[in-house]
Amino acid sequence: MSHLVVTNDTSNQSPEDRILDAARRCVERWGINKLTIDDVATEANVSRATLYRIFPGGKDVMFDALRVRELNEFFAGMRSSIEPVESLLDFAVKVSVYAIREMRNDEHLAMMLSTEEGTALKSLTVEGLPRILNVASQYMTPFLTEFVQNEEAEIIVELLARFVISFFLAPSQHFDLGDPDSARSFFAPFIYAFHPAVI
Repeated sequence: MSHLVVTNDTSNQSPEDRILDAARRCVERWGINKLTIDDVATEANVSRATLYRIFPGGKDVMFDALRVRELNEFFAGMRSSIEPVESLLDFAVKVSVYAIREMRNDEHLAMMLSTEEGTALKSLTVEGLPRILNVASQYMTPFLTEFVQNEEAEIIVELLARFVISFFLAPSQHFDLGDPDSARSFFAPFIYAFHPAVI
């Protein structure tokens, strides 16, 4: 789930961004399990010591930082694409359509699911879901506060994120959350049951 535009011009990049971009390129080349810290340092044109100074925990910390950056970029893109939000149902439809289409078009995610399925699935489910929900809540709940209380907004965002991930990983024969009309048909009963006054 990323909007990274990787170029060879690193003159204006921070060392951290240069390393994270290099890590992403290395993953695309060799996969997460095969690459080493030395591979990333060489790709980023930094010393091993510099990489460990920026990411003291090494490979795991570096990839956590990359995932957080990609999530922030994903939800920033979502936020700018769904405005204005006219209702809870409008919000659910716009978010699901954006998210499903972006994930389907993400070549890096497709590559990970085809070559390192276990790692990719963990990043979307067991290990990555708490992070996804946290970032989604930060970006998305402000859209809902004119319709519901903050606590309800957080619940809606969490449920929506879980629906979207589930439908992406295991597509339904009956609903396509990447299609606005189908998503509207799917979410309308849930939104009405949750809060009929603001659908």
